[in-house]
Amino acid sequence: MTRSSLSPHPYLWAVGPVAGKLTAPNVVEGRYKVILPHIWQDIYPEQRPTLPDPIPASVLPYLKLHPLRLYLPEVYGTCQVGGQTVLLLHHGAIDRHGQPLPSLRSAWPTAHPLRQGEWVWQALSLWSALAVQGVAASVVDLDNLCVEGGRLRLQGLIPKTATLGDWAEAWSTLLTTAQAAIAPPLENIFTILAQPNPSLPVAQTALNQLLIEQAAELPLSIQVASATDPGTPDRINEDRYYPTAGEIKGQNHDHLLLVCDGIGGHDGGAIASQMAVQSLRLQVQALLQEIVEDPEIMAPDVVADQLTTLIRIANNVICSRNDQQGRAARQRMATTLTLALQLPQQIDTPDRRGTSHELYLAHVGDSRAYWITEQACHCLTVDDDIAGREIRLGRSFPVEAWHRPDAGALTQALGTRPADKIHPTIQRFLIDEDGILLLCSDGLSDRRLVERCWRDVVPAVLEGEMSLKAAVDFWLQLGRQRNGHDNVTVVAALYRVTESEAIAPDPSPATPAPDFPAELNPAAWEIPPHSATEGETEHPAEPVPPDAFVPDLQAAGDSFNSMEELRVALDEPALPAAMPDEHSPEPPPAAASPSPSPHYPFASPPPESRQDDEIDPNLEVSDAFFEDVDGYDGEEATAPTASARQIPRPSRQLLLWTSGVAIVVVVITAIVMVMQGQFNRTGEPTPPAPVESED
Repeated sequence: MTRSSLSPHPYLWAVGPVAGKLTAPNVVEGRYKVILPHIWQDIYPEQRPTLPDPIPASVLPYLKLHPLRLYLPEVYGTCQVGGQTVLLLHHGAIDRHGQPLPSLRSAWPTAHPLRQGEWVWQALSLWSALAVQGVAASVVDLDNLCVEGGRLRLQGLIPKTATLGDWAEAWSTLLTTAQAAIAPPLENIFTILAQPNPSLPVAQTALNQLLIEQAAELPLSIQVASATDPGTPDRINEDRYYPTAGEIKGQNHDHLLLVCDGIGGHDGGAIASQMAVQSLRLQVQALLQEIVEDPEIMAPDVVADQLTTLIRIANNVICSRNDQQGRAARQRMATTLTLALQLPQQIDTPDRRGTSHELYLAHVGDSRAYWITEQACHCLTVDDDIAGREIRLGRSFPVEAWHRPDAGALTQALGTRPADKIHPTIQRFLIDEDGILLLCSDGLSDRRLVERCWRDVVPAVLEGEMSLKAAVDFWLQLGRQRNGHDNVTVVAALYRVTESEAIAPDPSPATPAPDFPAELNPAAWEIPPHSATEGETEHPAEPVPPDAFVPDLQAAGDSFNSMEELRVALDEPALPAAMPDEHSPEPPPAAASPSPSPHYPFASPPPESRQDDEIDPNLEVSDAFFEDVDGYDGEEATAPTASARQIPRPSRQLLLWTSGVAIVVVVITAIVMVMQGQFNRTGEPTPPAPVESED
């Protein structure tokens, strides 16, 4: 059976004229094998690459734009060729076989109208963030742009400014091969941006209308499955999710998906995650009802504004309970959040009345979301942790940040701070292909099990040979058996845009085992060692020194109230640099096997680069996590909305509406939780019995 393991020898994009002149079979510095001009392969990834000190100004834009890594490559290291410094980029416009991705010019003429429009949308969404860093020309030079399915990929950053007029002029050359359905509207949009004082919001509004009309021409069906497991029988399950198996059987439970991973020890984490789920479920139901009753299309930035407000209300509900119970510092309960909302806005087209196919993703903490198709799997979220923050602030190269002993410590979670200090990341996607959206807690995402094993179940589900419920059971067993140190929660949604596809029925409740073949039993697997660092392919890491102390995190976790306490490193001594993976339960070996190429549905604009306060290196992570210290975490983030700007301050009408909802939510949440016995520590809900696979 083909394993979707990760490449131990990453392909790199070498920047500079001299790199374009080198061809195979050259080997640079005895380490980098030249595959093609600009494409090299690291044959000794276990060795840390050369990193310049101090960080050059030309490299800083790559670091500060780290949140845009769905579109941009990351800095890997540098090397010397003929006295010239060559910058090496990771996760670039290269497929998993070491070949360059298709260029935008070559893919454009045959692309679907929706996909053409979405490439335009992504380029405009990137504009503001790139302009701040002085690299806006990166989306003006069409030769710098590649595509990976529906995603626009940049080969690198061009250190040159540009105007929207320059951008419109360059992209107008594609109009001659644009699909007839969108060519005239695109021409109007380019004309708007070519004006002396162009209005980017006006152009984006017109483009959004064009996109949702094209999406409404396609059908859309949704199927949802979910499950959770404590990991070990004696561990409290602090994960909560929506919808549960019982709720899926009802109506209208396929639009909202939630995964919350509680933090706080004892029953505190379970209470926090349950409060977040209850609060957000009620608020989103009210939002959906408002959308149904209002014939006007809600703009992406308005939806992002409302979702941010709802999440902050849920945060305040948890904060209020912490204050009422006198919880402080490490006793303060909190939760991560990953929320997916398929917005069922009705769109009338000449041929049919369809939905807008919009999928909104909101994220706080380190619970993750993946989009998986037959071709590839890609993580859609960027963890709110110390490593990511240090990269984004331009203080550290990725390989250095992920080697920090506190790399995986969280920088924000619901319930730890006042609402105005919580900055969820909001993204908007348009679904134009069959795929599975997977939301999970770190009990599954640790050791990058999703990236390694998706090929064994997802193609079978998409082809109708395996049910979605069986795939969820498979992932649950995989997480329990390979990451048993933590709770495992999986919520998956199968989206189909084809008119008729075979869908395997869910296994009968009376059937004890899921309907995947015996050879897929996770217990029988020999999974290759997990990667040394965060990302899709392996970063190099220094070998573990013979005398280094490498703690057994799984065993150590038993002495804590929750693995999250260990993960946040509350008042614990620093771990050695031999532990680079942000949530790794054991020291990583040096090698793994080939990586899938990432692919995911059309993404909305990424967040702008933002300015952060200085970090006091003497502050402990635990204090920064549980207290209001702006100077430490610097999390004044902008949420990625359809206009790629700071989310506007809520209007007076919205504030009045949300205040009313908040009061109702607090009362109803308290009643529901009391009825369910959530405040009784001895009454921890029993998780569903895990489905055992057949040998």
